[in-house]
Amino acid sequence: MIRRPPRSTPLYSSAASDVYKRQDVYVGVLAPPRSDPDFAGLIVANQILGGGSGSRLFRSVEETGMGYSSRSALLNFAHGPSVLVAYAGTDAQKTGQTVETLLAQMTRLATTVPTQDEVARAQRTAGYATALRLGALVGIADETVRLRVLGLPEDHDAVESQATLRVTPEAASKAAGEAVREGHAVVVVAGDAHVVGPMLVRFGDVKVVDPKSHFARLRTLAQRVDAAVEPAP
Repeated sequence: MIRRPPRSTPLYSSAASDVYKRQDVYVGVLAPPRSDPDFAGLIVANQILGGGSGSRLFRSVEETGMGYSSRSALLNFAHGPSVLVAYAGTDAQKTGQTVETLLAQMTRLATTVPTQDEVARAQRTAGYATALRLGALVGIADETVRLRVLGLPEDHDAVESQATLRVTPEAASKAAGEAVREGHAVVVVAGDAHVVGPMLVRFGDVKVVDPKSHFARLRTLAQRVDAAVEPAP
C-alpha cells in the first residue's frame, strides 16, 4: 500500500520577478518501487507520458506552444515508493494552463488505455534509454551501485528490459492507474509568487516557500475553485 499525500497541494518558490521570467512546473505522484513485479508497466506508461518527441507531453506542451520543454521521469529510492514526475518549462503567463495540462495528461494516462502504437514506441524509447545508460563503463558502474542500493539483483536490468517488451496497453494503463489518483498529486512551480499564485489557487491551497531560507513557508494562499488559470488582463 502506497502512503499518499492527503490532497492535491500546489507548492512553489517565491522569488523576485526579475529572476523567474520562465517557470518550471512539476507534478509528482507516488508510485510502486522498482522492485514491484508490475513496474515494467509503469516504465512504459512513463515513456508514453513524457519520453521524447512522440510523447503526450511533447504533443500537448511543446507542439502547441504552451511550453518550451517537457518530459517525465521515474525517480527510485532505496526505501519507500518511487515518484512519477511530469515536467514542463513555460512562460509565466501560461503557468496555470500548463499545470492544468500536466494534471490532465496524468489523469488521461491513468484512466484510458493507450494505443498499441504508443506502447510500441514507448518500449523502443525505454530500450534506447537503457542502452544509453549502460553504454559506457561509468554507466555500468553507476547502475551496479544503484541496483545494490535498491536491493535488486545484478541481472535486474536484463529481466526488466524483457518484462518491458511484454507490457500490453492494458498493463500500462493499470500500472499508471495504481500511481495516479485524483487529489493526490503534488504540484511544484518555481516562479514569482505574486505572478503565478493567482493562477494556481484554482487547483488547491498554495504554499509559498522561500528557496533562500531552506524553503521556509512564507504564507499560504487559500484555494479558490472559481479562479482563472490565465493571468488577469
